[in-house]
Amino acid sequence: GLPTPELEKSLTVDVEGEDPSAWFTDDGNYAIIADYDYDLDDNDNGNYVYYGYSRLDLKSGEVTPIDIPKSCLSDVQSTWDNKCLYWLEDGKVIVYSIEDQQRVAHPIHAKESDVSLSELSEDGNTLTAYCSNGKYGDFCVFNLQSNKKTFTYKFEKGDLNAVLSRDGKRLYVCSNRKLKIIDIPDGSTSIKEIPEIPGNAQSNGVTRVYGSDKLFIETLSDDDDSRYSTSYFMADYDGNIDKVADGNKIGVYNWGDNWGKYFLAFTGENTDTIVIDSHSGKQIRYVIRNDDETAFDISDISRNGDIALAGVSSWDSHDNSRAIRLIDTKTGQRVDCKIKSDSHCFPEFVDNDQKIVVDYSDAEDPTKMHIDIYKSNIHYSPIEKLIFFAQDNMPIIVGGGIAAVLMIIGGIAVVCIRRKKRAAAQTS
Repeated sequence: GLPTPELEKSLTVDVEGEDPSAWFTDDGNYAIIADYDYDLDDNDNGNYVYYGYSRLDLKSGEVTPIDIPKSCLSDVQSTWDNKCLYWLEDGKVIVYSIEDQQRVAHPIHAKESDVSLSELSEDGNTLTAYCSNGKYGDFCVFNLQSNKKTFTYKFEKGDLNAVLSRDGKRLYVCSNRKLKIIDIPDGSTSIKEIPEIPGNAQSNGVTRVYGSDKLFIETLSDDDDSRYSTSYFMADYDGNIDKVADGNKIGVYNWGDNWGKYFLAFTGENTDTIVIDSHSGKQIRYVIRNDDETAFDISDISRNGDIALAGVSSWDSHDNSRAIRLIDTKTGQRVDCKIKSDSHCFPEFVDNDQKIVVDYSDAEDPTKMHIDIYKSNIHYSPIEKLIFFAQDNMPIIVGGGIAAVLMIIGGIAVVCIRRKKRAAAQTS
């Protein structure tokens, strides 16, 4: 059966905004507190009002404000693993490390009004940005070690967006029904056609899956059913394109979490959730939605795909309180842990699924924000933990390093098996 999470600690943070959120580092040691309001005008157009960012140490509970000029607050971005914040300030890109609280300024000699930062690479050495040069603008690649622009792609009519490969050697540009693959730095280009699908679909953009070189491509059609007006494709490093699951009958709503290993999508009249392997693009799990769940309640998935995590209305509640829910993706079994909140929440797995974290506003005092940390009580074997370590450090573990890690894993497996047999013999 499913494990029952155990509350480890609950932390409280003072906030000014009514819609604050916490962004957690993958290791579960820190959280970034983004303090803001999200207001809707008479035309239902959203507008953010920012009050600031803080660093929360989840072990000690210490809250440290991050010094960011007010004029820069609306442009602050976070890396995928939430280990760094970065923003443009006085012609320099400021990279702030959440762990050691150090900041490094990288001059790129650009005005804030002319540049929109796109993505900071996982190793922190490469930055991509949109620059408002020329008729359609440029996509620029900066080396933050040398503080120099290393490549520029001039957008053409019909180009939608661009992403850089994980190794920085290829640029992928999505345009209408096409994927351009540009080698850096020589600029040679190849073009792949996005497959035809029903509904006169048009490209909507490309994104690189976190932790891999897989590309995620969206296309929008004129289908009357808005739930299924988007089709999804995967592309590899060379631009080979395949459809994601049954791409024109699903709605992907959560992807890129968990090191980009899985996508979550809803499907069918009951808006059930399917789990898609981002490496193969194939469905690996099907979770039938309960009556007390919405199509978007599942917010995270364990690294082995066996346990889904959701924030739902507590089944025995009469005061609209919430609960975090564990769902066995194979059997459908569910376990709830009630929390003191009346607003929607999005629990997450951190520390290789060993902990569950969730943030929510105080039900009675909007100036208080709570962060609950649970022991998930999910148990992985030493071999699984080593595999997770190898996956997380794959940019470092290359060549002979991979072979060495596999040899270590194999050796530990033999030792574990022998110890298990020895223990069984002693018991007998």
